[in-house]
Amino acid sequence: SIHWEKEGKELIQKINTKNFNKEELKKVLSILILTEDIPNNIILDFWLSCSGAKTKRIEDQSEYRKLVKAFNYLIAQKHPFYLYLEKKIASHLDGTFNSKNIQITQKNTDQLRDILYAFTIRNTTINFCQGLNAIVGYLLQMTNFRDEESFYLFLTLMENILPYDYYLFGIGVEAECNIIKALLEKYEPKLIEHLKKIDGISVFMSFIIQYVICLLNYKMNQKITSILFNCFFGFALLEKKGEVFFYLHKIILGIFRLLKDDILKCKTSIQFNNILSLEKDITM
Repeated sequence: SIHWEKEGKELIQKINTKNFNKEELKKVLSILILTEDIPNNIILDFWLSCSGAKTKRIEDQSEYRKLVKAFNYLIAQKHPFYLYLEKKIASHLDGTFNSKNIQITQKNTDQLRDILYAFTIRNTTINFCQGLNAIVGYLLQMTNFRDEESFYLFLTLMENILPYDYYLFGIGVEAECNIIKALLEKYEPKLIEHLKKIDGISVFMSFIIQYVICLLNYKMNQKITSILFNCFFGFALLEKKGEVFFYLHKIILGIFRLLKDDILKCKTSIQFNNILSLEKDITM
């Protein structure tokens, strides 16, 4: 059997020393991610090493702090565009952290804000989009609020893992939603036909958009979200850009297959909406 405490640590060491065979690494990594949770003492190094975020952080030489200072300077100079972004980001900070098990402080909210500041000034074309705060909030919680590490993980996700146009004008998000709908039409045609009969397609697409924008960090059991991010970061150096979306598609397909029997019992789109809007997390 393969475990994180032995093979997982060896895997991270091989990636850090660039001494690995891609196919062998993918095989071991697939088994590890799908068979057991990553221990808390390993997950940060695993994400940083496998995604390339550790290298990016070293090469940037603490650019994160400089970017935050630059954003705050532009606010102090009353730059119209950055004053607009300041208000836009501020309106999305409250309610980002939805964990009941973590005591959130003002410092944590400030860390979330600063990461979004740094990202928007580095990526002015994309700047700030709805959903980014949820992803950064998740990364902060998973890294025990180490903001610089969270920033470089987020940066790697946005610049090296996701397609460039993913959040740009909503092009990538819309494309992914259509792909997921097409997959369900192919593999679960009865489910889609039933949703059409009860006028549930619009509800279906609404939830798919929320799943895709937040990368499953929406009404989702954290274990499911963690599997996705483990795949995204874990396979980042082993797959071509964009190919890791296979895992997003497969997980969402699995969620609707899990809920299939309950959905087929729905007689109205309201009942279908209630299934997807359960207060308890969707679990698998």
